[in-house]
Amino acid sequence: MIPISNGFQITDVFPNKHRKQLIKNLKPLLTLGVDGEWVTDDLRFHEDFKSSCSHIVNRFEEMVGEKLFLMNAWVVYSKGEKFNYHTHPFDFACVYYIKTNPLLQNNGTKFKLPNGKTQLVKTPQNGALLFPGKMAHATPSFFLPVTRYTLSMDLNYSWRMQ
Repeated sequence: MIPISNGFQITDVFPNKHRKQLIKNLKPLLTLGVDGEWVTDDLRFHEDFKSSCSHIVNRFEEMVGEKLFLMNAWVVYSKGEKFNYHTHPFDFACVYYIKTNPLLQNNGTKFKLPNGKTQLVKTPQNGALLFPGKMAHATPSFFLPVTRYTLSMDLNYSWRMQ
């Protein structure tokens, strides 16, 4: 169980072969963003990613007990850079950890808690984390130049979309 309220975590999201194919498919889509990070455009409707996004959303719908609507999805590639805390203006944010380094002790997402403290919610490679979009969070920085690929998604309750 993860130590944040209204959050959910799943592991072993895809078979390893599928996960590796996602990496192969996303590499040509990465561009250097305005913040100096490598990102893709919205992947919700991209032929190589829409079924994978749907699979993750469906798994979390089972846990949440409600239908969710995917608002956008993108991949971030990083090599240890520090990212600022931020929130998302949606009901939920989701991070799928496509590729991380299992030897590092900072795989996951760092949260700023209401009491001002921070907490790392560790999530393994091929795991996903769903949490309230209003929770301030950041990618933990690391000193070794190892690659990390994450698929991020913003979701709303489907009833908001009616």
